[in-house]
Amino acid sequence: DGSSTPALRSSPRTRVGCTTLVDRVLHAVNSFHWVSRSRWGCVQGYGRASVPVRREAVPFRRSCTPVWREGFPVSTFSYTASAHSVAPPVAVFALIADAPGWPSWAGFLISQARWEREGEPRPGGVGAIRRFGRWPQFGREEILAYDPPRHMEYTVLSGFPVRDYHADIDLDDDGAGGTHLSVHGTFVPKVRGTGRVLAAVSSLMIGNFARRAAAEAGRRAAPSSS
Repeated sequence: DGSSTPALRSSPRTRVGCTTLVDRVLHAVNSFHWVSRSRWGCVQGYGRASVPVRREAVPFRRSCTPVWREGFPVSTFSYTASAHSVAPPVAVFALIADAPGWPSWAGFLISQARWEREGEPRPGGVGAIRRFGRWPQFGREEILAYDPPRHMEYTVLSGFPVRDYHADIDLDDDGAGGTHLSVHGTFVPKVRGTGRVLAAVSSLMIGNFARRAAAEAGRRAAPSSS
């Protein structure tokens, strides 16, 4: 009848309380994480970055997080790499923390390495900046956390087309005198659409460095045959 309240017309932006329908859908999507089996073993996770995920399950993963820049959503990508060494954590950590020594074991991609700025404790502690690579491509990384021989964190300052880069390096005793080395990194690509490729490249490149470091530390820790 004429006294009845007219029905509300629903639309994608109809407000329900103080939340739009679009926001409710995004919240529902962000509330779970699923695994997509692909050639690379990529995990496509649409969820918050704070949601814990089993890192060792896949070499890298993609998570679309509620990060906004200039009014547009930005996806955060991540990767994981790991290796095992027969050397103890203290030996593996010392090898990785010695930036000038990288050219002796890191392979073709690293022909030059040096400290651009020393940190605390010197030389490679918190605040240190290391510069390494091969001409004409060099990267600069800053040490954010330094806890020998178990943990290190760093960020990329330049040399890789990403921002908000953060990587954790963890070294755990395997119970037999060796070391389980794992690296987990997250980043936002500077160029939209390049995240998957950069995650794959990071997984392969960092994985290669991890395996080389593990092998080199094992060789140095092995007793001399002489």
